[in-house]
Amino acid sequence: MRTHKELKYLDQSKISPGGPSYERRKPARKPRNPGVNAAELALQRKLTGLIEEHRDLDGAISVLFETGICDSLLMTRLKKRKLQLKDEIARIKA
Repeated sequence: MRTHKELKYLDQSKISPGGPSYERRKPARKPRNPGVNAAELALQRKLTGLIEEHRDLDGAISVLFETGICDSLLMTRLKKRKLQLKDEIARIKA
């Protein structure tokens, strides 16, 4: 004996889908911002990531300096990386 849910499913399976046929489907969506292409979006995301990393390094350097637990080699490496990021940010913005 079948349950109520099984009978309901069997009744619905006999009904044809009410959506548009294959030939009458909606056209593909247009991009949200047609003036901006994928390369520009990728560059903007990269720039945002670089700015965030630069800000994080700045915070890490200041914390290390304030606590006095700074290794001079580590501090030099962090500052060098921060300058590299700054140069790359300037290159992308130009």
